[in-house]
Amino acid sequence: MSVPLRFASPTDNSRPHGSHRYDVFGPKIQRQLALFGRDALDAWTLLEADPDVVAYCERPLSLPDLKRKRVVDFWVCRKEREEFIFLLRPSELASRLDHPSSIPAFRAWAASSNVEPAFVDPDDIARQKLLLSNWESFLCDLSAFGRYVPKALSDQVLKALPSFKTLTELEQHFAEEDPVLLRVAVVSLLHQGRAICSTLGSETFSSRTVIEAKS
Repeated sequence: MSVPLRFASPTDNSRPHGSHRYDVFGPKIQRQLALFGRDALDAWTLLEADPDVVAYCERPLSLPDLKRKRVVDFWVCRKEREEFIFLLRPSELASRLDHPSSIPAFRAWAASSNVEPAFVDPDDIARQKLLLSNWESFLCDLSAFGRYVPKALSDQVLKALPSFKTLTELEQHFAEEDPVLLRVAVVSLLHQGRAICSTLGSETFSSRTVIEAKS
């Protein structure tokens, strides 16, 4: 799906003191991006995992009227709306005065731009350990091999899912296909929201995990 991007690249690439830099490839936006800190990496992972997210941009802008620097962590374009995502810092969680919503100029700008602010406690994301672990593995697969998976193969796998619901069963059914590309075809269907797996948040993905076509 092609959409006009309000934000296509970050406005701030300075690394916060003491934070680790993660260089990743975003399959949804088809470009490299740098993320600073584990909180940003985890949030990005869930954006890529969410089929409702069409596009996003890291650090799209800095907040106005603020004594200390504060960037918006992500702009997100969903199918029905746009969001600015703030990964709340400890001081912002502890004090209303430090909370991004306390900045009148930003609230007015966001409202006039029809962009909804979303304030996220990073701990809530970090608790989803298995979901994050599964999708980190999936995104590595998509980054490395996604371009080599023919659309026809993904379509054939989707058509076969009502009868063959695990990777083992699919490998037996598509015995002539490269098993790596077959796995990535399955991952691609999950990434696009064309297939679902209800246990990604509770079990490590394996050859016995049940995958279903989205109804």
